[in-house]
Amino acid sequence: MLMRHALVVRQQLSSLYVDKHEYEKAQEFQEKVIDLRETILGKDHADVSSALLDIGRILILQGKLKEGEDVYVSLKLR
Repeated sequence: MLMRHALVVRQQLSSLYVDKHEYEKAQEFQEKVIDLRETILGKDHADVSSALLDIGRILILQGKLKEGEDVYVSLKLR
């Protein structure tokens, strides 16, 4: 239960930093969200894919187009 609560908090913080255009901080929290979701739910769970979509968007917002595209392509291959 505690891990799930930590997951929700980190997801909310990531979203908050995106709204504030602080994309590097958002990326840090989103990476932790991905790690937690993989640990709790397994790598193939839809919520992990959703978190990866979010990090792809964050990378693109930072101007890291190739990295963001790579994330999207990896999701297509799942």
